[in-house]
Amino acid sequence: MASTLTLSNSMYLYCISLTASSAANTAYTIVPADNTYDRRIYGLSITNTSAVNHLSCKLWLSDGTTNYQMGVLDVSASSGNSISVGATDVFTKSVFSGLLTYAMADNMGVWYFNLPKTWSMKFTYTNTLSAGNAMTFATFGEIYDGLALDLTSKPFQQTATFSNATGTATKDLVSAVAYDRRIYGISAASTDGTARTMTIRLNDGTNSYLLYTRSILANSGNTTAIEAGDMFYEGLIQGLFVRTADPEGICYYFNLPAGWSINASLSVATSGTITIKTIGETYE
Repeated sequence: MASTLTLSNSMYLYCISLTASSAANTAYTIVPADNTYDRRIYGLSITNTSAVNHLSCKLWLSDGTTNYQMGVLDVSASSGNSISVGATDVFTKSVFSGLLTYAMADNMGVWYFNLPKTWSMKFTYTNTLSAGNAMTFATFGEIYDGLALDLTSKPFQQTATFSNATGTATKDLVSAVAYDRRIYGISAASTDGTARTMTIRLNDGTNSYLLYTRSILANSGNTTAIEAGDMFYEGLIQGLFVRTADPEGICYYFNLPAGWSINASLSVATSGTITIKTIGETYE
């Protein structure tokens, strides 16, 4: 039925940040163990707010007793914290293709990795994080809990407007609510004659986690010469968005759990108006 949204298992979204108090060359848990349920992982991304490259970092699998090295990758300086450096897409890194991407796919052709219960994923980074900086990990997937949600869908849209009066204050692109949502698209239009830098974050209701940083082009969506910015099919955040597809394999989406929100702020106040539109459906 076209009016039905189906989620066969509970959605999974987990974020954690390592800060200056976290020691380099130590294996930190980035996806914790679950004593009850197995999990299906669709995407894993890393952002780095420091201006330091973290080379030869290690990704581990842990069975609770022993850590098993999966591979080594580099996390670039300002990854996800600059309009020119995207968030590090761990899941599709070719160095992990034997276990992550290209290992298993569902009937929609969406790649995933099964993480058994009691198992966790850990990460070891190099160099150090200076005060005020963080390395943030965001993991997106589902939990095999057998919870079948076959509910009539209800479309939702939310618009966030940034003006000169808004300044650099953080605003909700998608506000927290008491039910889960499926996001299909996020677009940006601007009447500002100057490009502006916007930072997008996930918020679990307590903590805010950097997702990526992008440029809102001058007059994007305000002239036939410059199209509105597509912030969902964005190469800077391929590690999380555009990772799962609907039953027809046509529409890609991102699941946002109840209580979570997506926030954004500008580095410099706009001299015009920047409008961010989000569309999707709800699991009510």
